[in-house]
Amino acid sequence: MGNFVSPEVCGYFFALSVLAYASYCDFRTREVSDIVWVAGCPVGLALSLLNIFSGNLDAAALAFSSAASACVGLALFKLGLAGGADALALLFTGLTVPAYPEGLPLSADPLGFPFFAVFCNAVLLSLACPASVFVSNVADLARGRNPFRGVEVRGVGDLLALLLTARRVSLERLLEGLHYFPAEKLEDEGGRPIRVPLCFARAKADLSEVTARMVENRQLYSDGVLASPTIPMIAFLALGLALLPMGNLVFILIQSLWSL
Repeated sequence: MGNFVSPEVCGYFFALSVLAYASYCDFRTREVSDIVWVAGCPVGLALSLLNIFSGNLDAAALAFSSAASACVGLALFKLGLAGGADALALLFTGLTVPAYPEGLPLSADPLGFPFFAVFCNAVLLSLACPASVFVSNVADLARGRNPFRGVEVRGVGDLLALLLTARRVSLERLLEGLHYFPAEKLEDEGGRPIRVPLCFARAKADLSEVTARMVENRQLYSDGVLASPTIPMIAFLALGLALLPMGNLVFILIQSLWSL
């Protein structure tokens, strides 16, 4: 019974609850209040410190997990691969779950740092998004419907990127700004606007100018606009944390492929 109320187990379920709530907020409004992290990080740190005082956690593990998660989150943010809330979610995870609860993971994790396993799990799970977009686009092409009609696709690179990242939606759906980023933009050529791909827009990019030009040229989008589905990274981090008892899914996958 003691294991179910230990600080490390409490920290895990507290982190899971906070990330689930942050994911809900991000889905609904595309924003996560700073209060989530201002309140969550101290509580998570307190649970980890309590775990140290009870003799179940090494202080060095907490220090490394906190510093490493902060560095990874900051690097992703600076590279434009994650938003500020995503970076804070990684830091929060490193503070709150610096080590696996006793008896976990079920599959060996050679690194032994939960925050990194959560990140790897999130990256692996996020691959489902481009895979589903690719299948949908290929299905459209097989039915004779070109999802990229009206867009100047310049080369195989653009085509592959669009196949993996872009779907045609209504301009109104894109302008809601909650579930899609623009995957195309307008450029001037010979005094007329042409539609060209905008692939892999950064997570923190300001796309207001792109969408403003679309509104000015609304007549070009009567049959839809190319847009990239945007599932918040925090949602994948929450799922990655939920699967943490299994361990690092990337290492499990590599081991499985290696043993074939």
